[in-house]
Amino acid sequence: MIVAGATFAFWWIVLDSLQKAVTFMAAVLVVACPCALGIAIPLVISIAVLRSSRSGVLIRSSDIFERIRETNVIVFDKTGTLTIGKQALIAVHTLKDGFREKEVLGLVCSVESRSEHPIARAILEACSSNGIGYNDPEEFVHIPGEGIYGVLNGVSIAAGNLDLMLIVGASVGDEVLSLMREVGSRGRTPVIVAINSEIVAVLELGDRPRAEAPQVIGELKKLGFKVGLASGDIEPSVSYYKKLLGLDFAFWGLKPEDKAELVKDLQNKGYRVMFVGDGLNDAPALATANIGVAMGRGADVSKEAGDVVLLNNNLGSLPFLIKFSKLVRRKMKQNIAWAFIYNMTLIPIAMGVLYPHLFLTPEMAAAAMVLSDISVILNALSVLNYKPTSTKAPADVHFP
Repeated sequence: MIVAGATFAFWWIVLDSLQKAVTFMAAVLVVACPCALGIAIPLVISIAVLRSSRSGVLIRSSDIFERIRETNVIVFDKTGTLTIGKQALIAVHTLKDGFREKEVLGLVCSVESRSEHPIARAILEACSSNGIGYNDPEEFVHIPGEGIYGVLNGVSIAAGNLDLMLIVGASVGDEVLSLMREVGSRGRTPVIVAINSEIVAVLELGDRPRAEAPQVIGELKKLGFKVGLASGDIEPSVSYYKKLLGLDFAFWGLKPEDKAELVKDLQNKGYRVMFVGDGLNDAPALATANIGVAMGRGADVSKEAGDVVLLNNNLGSLPFLIKFSKLVRRKMKQNIAWAFIYNMTLIPIAMGVLYPHLFLTPEMAAAAMVLSDISVILNALSVLNYKPTSTKAPADVHFP
């Protein structure tokens, strides 16, 4: 407005030409219209969100492409995130005479029937496949990060970790601890079973890493990220996965609030954290992290807490998202640069600085403005052509 007013004053007052004053002032107002500048970033973001969804990545926060640039640490949950989340009951280690495997499983399944945890589903599948019946418990309590407790026909049943055993008053002996370490050293999850506050068995459940996990972690480390693991499992099991996948760090025995505290500790040390999780136990950490990424098949509450949801449940979407974010930011900068260059170049010409050799009428200025908008739109649409490199497991991938 100021430049247009100055242009009018110059041509009318200084050069005494009202016609040119009005013409050049109108040309300045038209060519300086910030349409291209106004759509430069929102248009790129909108198209980028569309392109991401086509690759199975749901963006729930429009500033995610900017925030990814500042992230330097990625923390994974284990079960259902780095692993396929398909637990299977490998063995039932009974510790007390008088308790048979089927009897223990029947009691545990009765309580686990109220749970939605992957471990619960694995135990229930074992009961179904072995023809073991179970009943609905009279009482049920789910303690996130520790296990479950219930009462069936006056018998109290607890299944979970060491902390849960302390809560129910069960005595943990050396035999139980030794068995847990043995199970964990195989990369499997031990679940302690207590009947009436007496430990009677340890269930051994197995999971396996996602096929794409080793390559994804390798790519993330090449991109400059520190990559770690935060899990509620015991040390031997978590250490097994840390070594197997080549992670930079690992934390074990964490409750849901502990994972959130871990994220805060990393942030206090100056790191910008991306947390990738699946399930109810990860919701606090997902909400606390600078960027929360939820697996698409996880619990609804975890997806609500995440800034990004991997609808395809494939970890290979993480390198895609990081690389794609760099392209999106580059397109934003190109659009802003073009919009400014357009104005800086054409406004002086519209003012009549090069008159009579070169000048713009209002009609020509309007056409130039439309061309600028089209250029910005075409540059933004080029985001749709981004083709990610797929992250697949090598043909000879094998996990013990």
